[in-house]
Amino acid sequence: MNKEKLFDTPLGDTVLRYNDAIVIQLNGSRRVASTSALNGGVKDDLKFVFNKSCAHELHGKTCPGMKGPTIEEHYSVIARELELDPATCTGMGTAALVENTAVVTDSYNGVSVTAMVTAGIDVNGGRAGDLARYDEFAKKHINISPDNGTINIFVHINANMPAGTLNRALMTATEAKTVALLELMANSMYSTGLATGSGTDSLIVVANRESEIYLENAGKHCKLGEMIGTTVIKAVKEALDKQTGMNTTRQSAVSWQNKRYGITQEKTWTYYQHIFGEEAKTEEQFIQSFSKVDTDKKVVAFVASSVHLLDQYSWGLLDEKTVHDLFSTQIKSFRDSFSLPALSGHSSDKHQNLTKHSFQEMMISPIISTLAYLCHK
Repeated sequence: MNKEKLFDTPLGDTVLRYNDAIVIQLNGSRRVASTSALNGGVKDDLKFVFNKSCAHELHGKTCPGMKGPTIEEHYSVIARELELDPATCTGMGTAALVENTAVVTDSYNGVSVTAMVTAGIDVNGGRAGDLARYDEFAKKHINISPDNGTINIFVHINANMPAGTLNRALMTATEAKTVALLELMANSMYSTGLATGSGTDSLIVVANRESEIYLENAGKHCKLGEMIGTTVIKAVKEALDKQTGMNTTRQSAVSWQNKRYGITQEKTWTYYQHIFGEEAKTEEQFIQSFSKVDTDKKVVAFVASSVHLLDQYSWGLLDEKTVHDLFSTQIKSFRDSFSLPALSGHSSDKHQNLTKHSFQEMMISPIISTLAYLCHK
């Protein structure tokens, strides 16, 4: 097994690359809070933490899946493959490349916080409360869909703290991850909501029990919480950019922001063919036109504001009539600004007595139609 030292953390721990894994050797007395099935919870006697990737195995279509009858045994096998004693380590698994790990450090008054993140969310982004994919009681899969995506986070804090504060750090880091996703308008693949993570995300926080600095708060109102927040937000964004190119430039596009509502190039092409028939451009010409419309800032802003009305409706903050009437005003003004023909069949009485899903479809349809007209100009 190839082993390469990458760097030392501010705690003095050694970060190593073991083939497709990041292994961190804990060179002192550490308190570790982990979400892992292997030695999860809060532990004071661990010697290693790891993040193991199966990305190359997936690329070669040879990923073995579960390596044991339970998740705990699965990670025990991985630990042994990494030549680690399962009793003295905890770890995470990912389909992201470990070479795409992002590392961000911040310091204040002698305390350092280092966030190390691997991330991918394009395929498996999910929102807390989405329908489950697995029924562990019946032991069967439900709502089958792609599951190739994970955000794994290490947070190393060069300070001593009680177990409860470490758990609070887990909460703050999780909130920070969600902030990063919301600021990138990452889509849930399982609902019309914005993603708050993936279904397989993991988190490990390491504190230094040998530090003379003892902290008892890792929430958002304290400096430690602020540092956890800023480092994790930045590291998650950097990792997503490294892994899949998810960044503010790519996400400033209609289709990347709104796949969750079915606003896509493919759907627009279908509408376009239906609207223009024999006058339609070739698919190649359409794709070229769509790429320009998709990233036009005025179009992006219009669709974002319109879709957010639907978000507020789905959260129960706005009623159908308010959303419908405001949207009708917005889309008329937008189409007029591009000299597009007026919409037909979108009168104010059509929103009555519709199901939630049908109402959303009725609102999305004129957006896609408008994109189709813009692609024909």
